[in-house]
Amino acid sequence: MAGFLFDELPAQPKPQPAERCGNCGHIKRHDCFGYVAFYCAITKSGRTENGMLKVKCKTPVCALFENRGNDT
Repeated sequence: MAGFLFDELPAQPKPQPAERCGNCGHIKRHDCFGYVAFYCAITKSGRTENGMLKVKCKTPVCALFENRGNDT
């Protein structure tokens, strides 16, 4: 039973790089006193002052994703 802790784990496949909201062409960046907020120009929200949905750059994309065109 002592050898159980030191057995090798099976190799897990690396996750495929997925598209993220930060690479979408609809994302708008707002700087406010050193705080950077990202908003989706397509998805509407009633909770923000500008009417756009606040998003995080690393969230997976939605069905409305449009590539920005840069290959970085």
